[in-house]
Amino acid sequence: MGEMDWTTITEEEVINKVVGWQDLDNSYRRRGKSPFLARYQLESVAFVASEEVRCWKCGASVREYGVGFHLIPEDSAKNEIWRIMSFAEVNETAVFTEAFLEYLKDNYSIKPRYSKTMRAEYLSLGCAYCDALFGDAIVYCNVDNRGKGISGRGAEENKLLLWFDLPRLADRKYRTFDELCNKTFYADVHPHRIRREGEHPVGKSMPVWGAIPRSMA
Repeated sequence: MGEMDWTTITEEEVINKVVGWQDLDNSYRRRGKSPFLARYQLESVAFVASEEVRCWKCGASVREYGVGFHLIPEDSAKNEIWRIMSFAEVNETAVFTEAFLEYLKDNYSIKPRYSKTMRAEYLSLGCAYCDALFGDAIVYCNVDNRGKGISGRGAEENKLLLWFDLPRLADRKYRTFDELCNKTFYADVHPHRIRREGEHPVGKSMPVWGAIPRSMA
């Protein structure tokens, strides 16, 4: 498989496209509100893996990963949310332990990489074979229609996502999740794409969460 045409885009262009393409989020931005000011129950937080896709640079078979949140609304008129977020943005609020970060690096090639587009280093997905960076805007937000496994249009919208439960972040009380979930890089997916695989074994071998959001303590 040949290398894709990977046109460089600026940080401002990335943010503009993310905001424009996240329809649910965009509607709340226009009204100055977040959907997560409503109260939800955190039914599950998970390590999520896509079906195999091709690395944009070397063509190797790889997977995309994210942190999944299944939220059940207190108001029955609202829909459940299956949100898959970037590791970098989750780690800003619900901090991962050093042991778990090392585990992600060794087993899934999730580690800090420098992004020329964002002009910064961040905890990112990448190819385990050539170490090419998979940008959060593309993986979770389908910027420039480049999403392959988690986000995307057409056939990508029906690809399975494997859902492995991680240790809980909060009890099952209804609460707001604005601090944790109102971020930039995420994909809200239809539940038909989710295949629940039980607990991720890492939860039994090491602590995952080093800190939790104040609103969830």
